[in-house]
Amino acid sequence: MVFESRHHTVPKARGGRETTPVCRDCHDAIHACFSLRELERSFCTLDSLFTREEFSKMIRFIARQNPHARVRTRRPKENK
Repeated sequence: MVFESRHHTVPKARGGRETTPVCRDCHDAIHACFSLRELERSFCTLDSLFTREEFSKMIRFIARQNPHARVRTRRPKENK
């Protein structure tokens, strides 16, 4: 896994400053599964993100892909 991105544990738009390194595909998956409000209130740590089943499924899928290619991430249908 290549760390190409930094995820604000509390969204920058909501005053967050602390960041965590994550791969670009995982970062896209975070923002596809969670709104900024959800990230601020309930999912402000990487461990807490994995409590959401849709996100865990996306990460398991990404982990099986070629690490040198980008994975296209879409928002789950119930979140559209």
